[in-house]
Amino acid sequence: LGFLLTLLVCLLSSSKSVMAQKFLVGKLKFHLFELLQRMALLAAAQMAILSFLLEYDDISAWWSEHSDVDAVGGAIDAEQFALLLAGNGFLAFLLNYTNFMTTKKTSALTVTVAGNVKHMLTILFSVMMFQNPISALNAVGTIVTLVGAVLYSGIDYREKTRVKLAAASV
Repeated sequence: LGFLLTLLVCLLSSSKSVMAQKFLVGKLKFHLFELLQRMALLAAAQMAILSFLLEYDDISAWWSEHSDVDAVGGAIDAEQFALLLAGNGFLAFLLNYTNFMTTKKTSALTVTVAGNVKHMLTILFSVMMFQNPISALNAVGTIVTLVGAVLYSGIDYREKTRVKLAAASV
């Protein structure tokens, strides 16, 4: 199940990058903020529905536990909660903005490869810092991801250099 969910995440992430490139560079040429606004509204609606359907009991239990003044840690401060929520939203905005800007300046494939390298580095750092165990299959997958990213970067660099040299000679 975990492997299938990982494949689904890769598929959806890649689809998002390809669609963003089509909207930013293709015929439509959306402005970054317009694309962010359109995608954010859809994503918020999807997440609200999924959260309600899949995690309603957990969210209710957490909220009732943290809204009780007599609980061990006391009630959660509404202003603090709103500030944390707004900060999280702002960081998500910055992440999407840089993702779309990178997609516009490079390509959807470059963004996808960079995302895969980020996931691989997250796994590597968690193994190094927290001594998380890693199976042989996980190690092979991490190495394949790293080698693939290096190969893609080398080929992409050579192709761009070739195009620049061809344009300069004309």
